[in-house]
Amino acid sequence: MNTTNSTKSKSEEIKDIINQLTIIIDDCIKREDVLGLFPALYRKVTIAVCEAIAEEKFQDNPRMERLDIIFANRYLEAYTIFRAGGKPTESWEVAFEAGNKKNVLYLQHLLLGMNAHINFDLGIAAAKVAPDDQIQSLKADFDQINVILNGLVDKVQKDLAKVAPLMYVLDYVTGGKDEDFAKWAMSLTRNFAWDFAVDLAKHTENSTEWQKEIDKQDTIVAEAGKIMAYPGRWVSFIIRLLKLAEVKNVRKAIEVLM
Repeated sequence: MNTTNSTKSKSEEIKDIINQLTIIIDDCIKREDVLGLFPALYRKVTIAVCEAIAEEKFQDNPRMERLDIIFANRYLEAYTIFRAGGKPTESWEVAFEAGNKKNVLYLQHLLLGMNAHINFDLGIAAAKVAPDDQIQSLKADFDQINVILNGLVDKVQKDLAKVAPLMYVLDYVTGGKDEDFAKWAMSLTRNFAWDFAVDLAKHTENSTEWQKEIDKQDTIVAEAGKIMAYPGRWVSFIIRLLKLAEVKNVRKAIEVLM
């Protein structure tokens, strides 16, 4: 099935985005495709953000809705291009191509999606809704997303542990502090995205300078993704061992994250 026949690369409302993510997830479940893991997690996050907007938890809720829509559309567009046989941004290409590799952990697939979407797409979306000096007025609401994400960390880790024993290993190694580490890592990642947004907002959208900043960030994020997907011989050996313990049912792995 070609998902370009059933999904749109642009959505105008958050509820439409959630529907588009559901279509992608359902298609990946049918094909037992690990690329359904990230949108399953992303759908959960999008619903949480949508609820926060409805409850007016942000300083500027309409702007956060626009940000969420622009942000999500970057993933939908990249996925649609990839499924159609085209070439998405380098960051997303690395993440999507990992779906063709056998020895990639479920956690790696999630991290690859987060790497491309947060480290690359988020900064672009933020600079679009808050250009130039407006970017600083977005900071408080931008940080409020961290609160929402932190509230999901524990559940996501417990859900992932049902199909990926690696989570139990991390829990043992960190002495039960893996949730704190995940929250710290997420905060660090979003800070990186914020710095990119601030730099990008200095330039006029679609100008030569704007595109240069985007291309530079895409290269940096893609290189980080390659390290995640291809971590070296010894780490890859450990990953192959951990992969043996993962639940082989991709459908179940996707469904537990929804």
